[in-house]
Amino acid sequence: MILHIDLDCFFVAAARIKDSSLIGKKVVVVGGNSGTIFGEKDRLGTVILSASYEARKFGVKSAMSLNRAKALCQDLTIAKSDMAFYKELSSRLFKFLYTFTPDIEKFSIDEFFVDLSGIEAKNDPLKFAKELQEQILKNLKLPCSIGISEAKFIAKLTTDLVKPFGVGMIKVDEIPQKLKDVDISKFPGVGASALKFLNKYGIYTITDAKNAKFVFEKLGKSGIKLYENLTGTGENSLDLASKRKSFSHARTFDLITDRDELERRVLVLCRYLSFDIYKFGQNPTKFDLKVRYEDRYTVSHSVTVKEIFTQSLLQKIALELFKKCDVRISSPVMYISIGAAGFVDESCIEKTLFSQIGESKNKKANLAIQQIREKYGINSLMFAKEIKN
Repeated sequence: MILHIDLDCFFVAAARIKDSSLIGKKVVVVGGNSGTIFGEKDRLGTVILSASYEARKFGVKSAMSLNRAKALCQDLTIAKSDMAFYKELSSRLFKFLYTFTPDIEKFSIDEFFVDLSGIEAKNDPLKFAKELQEQILKNLKLPCSIGISEAKFIAKLTTDLVKPFGVGMIKVDEIPQKLKDVDISKFPGVGASALKFLNKYGIYTITDAKNAKFVFEKLGKSGIKLYENLTGTGENSLDLASKRKSFSHARTFDLITDRDELERRVLVLCRYLSFDIYKFGQNPTKFDLKVRYEDRYTVSHSVTVKEIFTQSLLQKIALELFKKCDVRISSPVMYISIGAAGFVDESCIEKTLFSQIGESKNKKANLAIQQIREKYGINSLMFAKEIKN
């Protein structure tokens, strides 16, 4: 059996740990404007990262603008995000779960999968889950919901269905009975484009999906994998690898129309991303960039580049991706994210005679830059184009 643990309103719960007076109040968590890395003073952000269940009753939800939330709920209490504290709490929970079993997959900062197959709890997983939920609340002051199933993503769906602070179990052979009328959009991994495609073929519920494997096959490998996850017949082993699979840096900021300033911010994010990648010690081959406009319209593009990684290469790729994403060149932008994945060892990168000429010098220079930044701070060395006029 697999447990899926999801912390309820994690950012709000963390704020309540730091300030118990927030308990029971209509609370939203917002970030800073994330401007400090761009040379600006940090101010309270304008987008909601998380909303308490008390606030959600009034229609307030994550990704909503703060002004809209205040209009819906006038006695809203605002708490500022604290990512360092969130990471600390997430690490504490992982260590606590590790006292039961090492078979843990950290799915996100507030989600974990736990494989019970190697411990006694497998004999009565529902009882164990209820006891675990109480212990997490008592020891870490974090409310959570837990879903149980032999299938990984059925467990995750179960968690969503029993929130908040619920525990539920749906076995694979119970899927036709317990999930028959569940909207397909609620299943993990069904994005907007996949949902539109499935609805086109009359697939609206889990039952509809179960009887239409041929439709999922039209979506290729990703569709087949989604079908297997829906029916509980897919690969259900946990990803216990310690290596990071991706890195990203993103910032929400006050609306900006100046494209030169936006490109400068892309370069600043490249510096932060490069810093993480060099510490990781492997070579990324896949890069993505996302731009979000004032009306929250979002455009993203990605590219695969099999070359030896340098910050200069990342800057070149990121600026090209930004130009592809910036389809509304006169509209204000509020958010940019840059990510890297597809990590391989440098020895796996095919080298040409031309690429080998400057590789040794570039590697030494990048290593020297990284050492200086690690010793004196990430802002100790910057490209001229990163500096704000």
